[in-house]
Amino acid sequence: MLAGQVKSVLALGAIGGEKEGSLDALKNLADVIVLTANEGPLPSVASLTVPVASWAEMFGTFRNAKGLDQHFVRAIPSPEGIEPAWKTLVAAAQELGLEGIAYARTGEVRTAMNDAAAPAAGDEAQASAPA
Repeated sequence: MLAGQVKSVLALGAIGGEKEGSLDALKNLADVIVLTANEGPLPSVASLTVPVASWAEMFGTFRNAKGLDQHFVRAIPSPEGIEPAWKTLVAAAQELGLEGIAYARTGEVRTAMNDAAAPAAGDEAQASAPA
């Protein structure tokens, strides 16, 4: 970022353990877009803050440190017009005319992420081969 190679940042969340002044470089970027349910250091330097549902306002699944999926349910409804971040990003992609991002359910997003993270055929064998 400091070398000028990064022009824009899209961030999810309001905080990330930033120290005083650590976000100053973001102020020089053309675009800093933050999707968040809360105020915090990142939204304070954003050129655009997009409200999204908090974890308490949606259903979901997270994978714990032991690799077990744990499901949670919505505790309270989100305000009218506020959606989870993934739905907000899908809607933005569709408005921009991007193809291949027409997810309607979280399971579709999870499958796409798993597919993208999976090593390509041969990569796994190559990575485990002795040097």
